[in-house]
Amino acid sequence: MVVGLLLVIAVRTLNAASIPPQDEPHGSVMTPLGKQLITELQVALQGQNYYQGDIDGLFGSETQEAIYLLQLDHALPLTGSVNVQLLEWLGIEPPAWLMP
Repeated sequence: MVVGLLLVIAVRTLNAASIPPQDEPHGSVMTPLGKQLITELQVALQGQNYYQGDIDGLFGSETQEAIYLLQLDHALPLTGSVNVQLLEWLGIEPPAWLMP
């Protein structure tokens, strides 16, 4: 519980990292396809009671905090980022451009 609280405090003090556009023709988190993915992610996180912010399709500090908390609660690697394992756990099909 203390670790989770410390994690929340740490995440809230961080500014959301801006993700630079990528030169990928199929998408990135800055393209409409990426915004759609983040919107789906926010809806799924909200459905699990981790995300309380606006569903805006933007990867900000509230989205990152929700990801960290879900990862912490379910023993997933603590990345705070969108990855294939997180999306699959939430039942979201990872886009091809996110696959390794």
